[in-house]
Amino acid sequence: MRNPSDEQDAWYRNRIGTDVFITVPDVHIDLFMTLKYSAQIVAGYNLTNEAVSELQQLLQNRKQVSRMRSICKSWTNTLEDHVKEAAKLDLSDPSITGIDIAAIARMTESYGDAALEQTTKALSVWHQRYRWRTAKEAFSDFTGDSDIEFSPEIVDEQIA
Repeated sequence: MRNPSDEQDAWYRNRIGTDVFITVPDVHIDLFMTLKYSAQIVAGYNLTNEAVSELQQLLQNRKQVSRMRSICKSWTNTLEDHVKEAAKLDLSDPSITGIDIAAIARMTESYGDAALEQTTKALSVWHQRYRWRTAKEAFSDFTGDSDIEFSPEIVDEQIA
């Protein structure tokens, strides 16, 4: 895992994966594992090459949207610098000196917010799709009933 320097990627800067534990497909997390390793486990996922490729594309999309937003947020600072520069150079170009920076700031304040929300939602959907579920969640998915009474015997009986 890379150690990013971009502020928009800071949310996972200190989450370094050191170990990977590979199991057979569709293994579900159990209580023993949760109790013993919950302080060390960041997350568990059922991954395939396709899932990893999908995640890579989703992360790339989010990074691109964050970059676009970052560039736009700097527009007002750039314009302010240009106004000052024009004054130092004793220029009187109204397209530089007369620009309404506050209007541009208002116009761009929510720039890319919906796109960032969309990319974040896509990552959340990916997480829900591939994360390890408890046996109860898996059984609920299997039966389509989330309000069921759960016991391991029922799961074994239904899955077998």
